[in-house]
Amino acid sequence: MPLGGLNSERSLWKRNGLSIVGSSGTVANDDDYYYYGFSVAEDEAEDIEIIPGQVATKDVAYCLSEVRLAFNSTEPFYNPAIRFSRGEYHNIDFQGQPANYSVYVDPVYGVPNVQANASTTGHIVMCLPQGSYHLTPYITPAESSYATVSGDPIDLTIGCGQRVALDACLQMILDIPGCHNSNELSLVGSVATRCGGCQGSCRLNERHPMCRMGT
Repeated sequence: MPLGGLNSERSLWKRNGLSIVGSSGTVANDDDYYYYGFSVAEDEAEDIEIIPGQVATKDVAYCLSEVRLAFNSTEPFYNPAIRFSRGEYHNIDFQGQPANYSVYVDPVYGVPNVQANASTTGHIVMCLPQGSYHLTPYITPAESSYATVSGDPIDLTIGCGQRVALDACLQMILDIPGCHNSNELSLVGSVATRCGGCQGSCRLNERHPMCRMGT
């Protein structure tokens, strides 16, 4: 973008924020749908000197993680969302550099996203920068056209380059590689639950169990 000072003089500029919107556009399968927006504000953004007639470059880099949040209700709903939520990060980033920023998350929309498809289950998918978040979920009851209902806030900490799956009971965080050629694979991650206990298992091609977890 073109920037400059008065009377063609040098000037100092500060990048206080960066806004991101991600959208899948129209999809045939609800599982592929996503729409999210967030803004990142640097706590200590550096000044950038703009010299007339010269190009100034100031790159930014944030490590994002994918978050999938499941919604469950005893009554039908549509338009699950995350609104008016915040997060922050004050630590060393993925490049080994000090990072201090806050994140404003709004809006995030999921499926079902039309009233005619109201259901007792739904989900949202979003990408967020590494950090700790306080997220507020919302749904629209099936019989309502405008009124929304908010749920209990969700406190969530995500790392760098993770895939996080979360519902009202279970949160699973695994660092999953894109491709693996060996017959055996060790996954690094964690499972957290807000329920009294849980147990799970996974299988490969419907054969012998290859992993188990429980409390």
